[in-house]
Amino acid sequence: MPKLVRGPDVSFTAWTQRPGRTTDTDAISKVIPTLVVEVLSKSNTRGEIARKLKDYFFADVRLVWVIDPRKRTANAYTAPDAVTAIPLTAPSTAGLCCPASPSRWATLFVDLPALAAKKPSKRKKK
Repeated sequence: MPKLVRGPDVSFTAWTQRPGRTTDTDAISKVIPTLVVEVLSKSNTRGEIARKLKDYFFADVRLVWVIDPRKRTANAYTAPDAVTAIPLTAPSTAGLCCPASPSRWATLFVDLPALAAKKPSKRKKK
């Protein structure tokens, strides 16, 4: 069975995890990130995100943020089944592993235009 490689939308790896404090030149790093960020799109399913969460934590990722730009929400996971909804006015939960993280969640959505919830389109049957 081939190895599964997950490519998150964004990841952060602390220098303490980098051998010799060097950066990767490979497209896929062999170093497990400290923080993984998934930004939801229309095509993401709950099952897909649940599988990714299990895979990330099985690989020893410490923290996963799942951000929904359409709903303007963010959730922090410390395990596949340990989730905390993050209010937009809350300090970020990544301070210990990522000191450069945004100080307020609302800053993630400042430049994002308001997205109106779309009704599912009705497809014509052939």
